[in-house]
Formats: sequence, structure tokens, C-alpha cells
Amino acid sequence: MKKTPQALFIFLTLFLLGCNACQTTAQTTSDPKEQVAPEPSPPLLGGFNPLPLDSALAEESFSFLKASLARLEPSYIIKSIKEAEYQVVAGFNIRFSLELASTDGKIRGLKALIYKDLSGNYHLLQYEIE
Repeated sequence: MKKTPQALFIFLTLFLLGCNACQTTAQTTSDPKEQVAPEPSPPLLGGFNPLPLDSALAEESFSFLKASLARLEPSYIIKSIKEAEYQVVAGFNIRFSLELASTDGKIRGLKALIYKDLSGNYHLLQYEIE
């Protein structure tokens, strides 16, 4: 059986690519401290995604939530925002997790869901003090 130079070239190319892949795998798994963090996943379609607190949507919806809580729960003051998320619907659902302080000094958590309709109006759909 006669071997052609083309077949030899293909064999060597595949062999070298295979060896390179083995070395790359060995390098990335040898030391956990040297592993590269995975790239962030794209937004989840139809689900809630992180909302940057400095975005216009977060600032507007937080102002609405703050005014609503002052009217509905005057004995609580918002201490901090733990998390903000949004969901695209016919408008936006905005979900906040907050830390509250009561007038008697107790710290509580709050979860709130706000809806911003297509006209730009905000609605407090639900909230729960934990």
C-alpha cells in the first residue's frame, strides 16, 4: 500500500491538533486558581435579569416604590437596596429586594414587584415585609 504525501500531511495535522487540545485541557484544569471565570450568560428571555441600580428604569421605579412605601408603611425607612431585577413584558416588571429599618429599630427585608406600563405609569403589584 502506497502512502501519499497528502494523507501524511492530514495525519500529522490531526495529530498535532489533538495534542494541542490535550495540553490546553491539562493547563486549564491543573490549577483551580488559574482557571478563567466563565463568560456571563446572555439575558434569560422571558425571565428576570439583573437591573443596574444606576439605570433610569431602576431610579424611576425606586422613587415610585419609596413614595408608595412612605404612604403604605410609614413606620419603615429604606436602608439599602439588596437587588433589583427586571422582566420585559408589555412594559416592564421590576422586582426589588430591600432592607428596611422600622421605627423601633428592627431590621426587616422587603420584596416588591412593580409594573411599568407602556404609557410609563408605575403600579405597585405586590410587596411583602419579611
